[in-house]
Amino acid sequence: MGFFALFLVLVRNPRVHADPANDFATYQILTLCDTCQVIILGERHGQAESPPLFLELVQQLIERGERLLVGLEIIDSKQDILDAALEGRGTPAGVAYPVIDSVYYQEMLRTLSQFQNIAKSSRMAVVAIDNLDDSNHLTRDQAMAITIKTHLDTGYYDRAVVLVGNFHAILKMCWDKELLGNPLFLAELLADSGIHVKSVIQDLDIPCDRLRRPTFHRITD
Repeated sequence: MGFFALFLVLVRNPRVHADPANDFATYQILTLCDTCQVIILGERHGQAESPPLFLELVQQLIERGERLLVGLEIIDSKQDILDAALEGRGTPAGVAYPVIDSVYYQEMLRTLSQFQNIAKSSRMAVVAIDNLDDSNHLTRDQAMAITIKTHLDTGYYDRAVVLVGNFHAILKMCWDKELLGNPLFLAELLADSGIHVKSVIQDLDIPCDRLRRPTFHRITD
């Protein structure tokens, strides 16, 4: 099992199907992740590329009739505020952390609201999975993993699709233990619990003249 580094095309308009490259990337991701229980999309927060790609993934899975758990890196104490935004009773602005919140993320929440209405028959839930409560003696990633696994264990959902920062999406990494210890992030924690996980990580550290279409590079364990 490994993780994938995804080089994404810049997208100016964060609408679903706004760029053919998103269709191409979605096809590759769903082909590679067809049988997994959890798809984790790691992003560079505040960038324009990941929200429309995430929407593409969700839309394709809805159209397959899958029962989806959509996990977002939003503090779980804001679930009511998130629900209100998705139901049109509130604004999506400010629901996410300031470092994550952007016009692209807000547009994504609006579109997820539309998807929820469409997908009622196939059961789709949008869940704030992050937790900052130190009293439970868990790291953020441990808390997020427990939240996702608890929902999947109900048998109510066919799959979880999760949008988080790049580090949370790391499935396997050899760290310098003297400097960093041995941190475990969301993807690896889920995999260690027996869940079949695939991660896609956004990488923009390439020259603009190479941004032609998404490509994948497999990194082995």
